[in-house]
Amino acid sequence: MPTYFSVLTKDASALYLIENPGAKPVDFRSLKDENGSLNTQKAIEAFTWAKGKGAGTFVVSDAPALPLAKIELKHPWVNGGDNSKRPMIFMTHDKHIEVVADGDTDADGSPRAEAIDPGCGQKETSLRKPQWLGEGQNVDSESIPYVVIPGNFNAALGLNAEERTSVELYDMCRVEFQGKVVYAIVADVGPTDRIGEMSIACATALGFDVWNREKTRVVRGLPHGVKYEFIPQTYKGTNYKPPRSADEIKALGQHLWATRDEPKKWTFKGKGILVNPGHGKTDSGALGANRNITEYALNTIQAHYLCDEFRRLGIPYELITQDDTGGYLEPVGQAAKGFDLFISCHHNAFDGKEHGVEVCTPPIAEAIEDKLGLLICAKIAKALNIPNRGLKPRNLAVLRGCRSVDCPGILVESQFVDDERDEAEAQQEAIIAANCILEAITETFS
Repeated sequence: MPTYFSVLTKDASALYLIENPGAKPVDFRSLKDENGSLNTQKAIEAFTWAKGKGAGTFVVSDAPALPLAKIELKHPWVNGGDNSKRPMIFMTHDKHIEVVADGDTDADGSPRAEAIDPGCGQKETSLRKPQWLGEGQNVDSESIPYVVIPGNFNAALGLNAEERTSVELYDMCRVEFQGKVVYAIVADVGPTDRIGEMSIACATALGFDVWNREKTRVVRGLPHGVKYEFIPQTYKGTNYKPPRSADEIKALGQHLWATRDEPKKWTFKGKGILVNPGHGKTDSGALGANRNITEYALNTIQAHYLCDEFRRLGIPYELITQDDTGGYLEPVGQAAKGFDLFISCHHNAFDGKEHGVEVCTPPIAEAIEDKLGLLICAKIAKALNIPNRGLKPRNLAVLRGCRSVDCPGILVESQFVDDERDEAEAQQEAIIAANCILEAITETFS
């Protein structure tokens, strides 16, 4: 049964429905309500109508179908111990699965599990030899930080291997509680009615005492507020090897979460990056072939996504639109004074038959403009399987503006908006292209 996440524009002119997982938005304006009328209701009525269709969380957004950092998933579980708040499950934009729950203590895998956890403890874990590569037949709760997932975890959330979203035994997990972090593996499968369980070693590493006074029984777990972040199918398609010890788990976790936990130091000398979603509210740019999406809408989605990622990575940035300069273009570029890079997000248009990515540079480009532009073109062409149209020297107003204040600048035409793609596909590909732009920028400035 699909679950949904709804996004409403600030002026309530459009309501979008995103099915989870997959996060492909659908424009509610194209759907008819139960009375056979087009959905043109404003905020409250639209919310009621959408909730009746099975929609979940609602968020007011600055832009049509603005992609969000994570979306909430419906689930059937309660906390195992502390039910002061309900558990919450999210999928992030890069398909990590986040759980906020309590942290019951699991003694399974310890050679003395039955003694220290009477009635519940057992010497076996779901992850065992030959899959388990570390010491012992099973994963020892007292020495290895691990977490437990419900037996119906993937089925209840609709996660699957084909989309690389299913969480499997041995996958990596980052566990956080009250500012402390420990990295763990998925080593056990638990009951299907509750969520939030970890090994003794995991709880101890988080600074929590799980023992009774005599240290002979496991008697307590962590309260609600533990955050678990899973990387589904951690090793598939990578060179990473499943860790065999607590030290190896920690080392791999620090590597996998490096950009989240400890952002890199970027080699910016000025104010960072000035991002411009091309066109504006009064000049929407080219129109999609199906007339349901404008270039400005796609540009805005892409620019806001980049800004969200810059914020997450600790990269300094600001955003500017031509509406901020009264519709004048050169001042948009001139606002890049003191910045290290100006980037304008666009989508091309011609005759409805052209495809491909290109990057516009000033007529006499600087080395960094050429380097970054070529890298962006190569990455987007590969990711979207479209032609690489390369660099295009252009005497464009925004590029003249940034050149006049000595800031390198590029204008990215991710692909053509006037082809036959539907709206949801166009928006999804705008995000894919944004990730390519992000990769190129971080590689250039790291």
